[in-house]
Amino acid sequence: MQPDPQQFVMAMAPTVLRDRAPAGLAGWYATPLAAHAASDLLELAQADILHRLRDGGDYHQLHVLVLLCRFWLDRDGQAEYRELAEHCADGHARALLELVYGQLLASCKLAGAARHLAQGFRQAAGLLCNSDYFHVMHRHELLDYLPLAECPAPALDLPELLAEAAVIRRLQDRAVRRVPGSRLDTLG
Repeated sequence: MQPDPQQFVMAMAPTVLRDRAPAGLAGWYATPLAAHAASDLLELAQADILHRLRDGGDYHQLHVLVLLCRFWLDRDGQAEYRELAEHCADGHARALLELVYGQLLASCKLAGAARHLAQGFRQAAGLLCNSDYFHVMHRHELLDYLPLAECPAPALDLPELLAEAAVIRRLQDRAVRRVPGSRLDTLG
């Protein structure tokens, strides 16, 4: 079986945060990482931060990567999120932080995911090209169907989350159509 190139790109997305170029706001960064992978990536990100501090480069994305790695190591990133939120220099940085944090919460179906995704989308809206804007909008609309809770569920990757959300949407749409007397009921 041939590997899906889109899956490969999605699995590599967290490493894009190490680049000096601004990370794309339409990407999915919350691909679940095993503890050893998150630990290795955290080490690289921390070393990159030291290099950027020395050469005067921007290191906000690296801090977002640290947040992401720590989330996968202990499923808690609230302290890092709050600290980063206070120091966002521009709209792109704020949008990236909100989107990545919302994606992490969504991957484990944690409460607050929809709020962060919506806030990130509002921040990113003017920075996205048309196709990315609609891609992210449709993805978030579908993810809104996921049931969120205070306790984390096992982490899922984007295709699994979207598949589950699509099933829930389909079931909810059928239930609405079957309610007698509803505006969608053409027989009752």
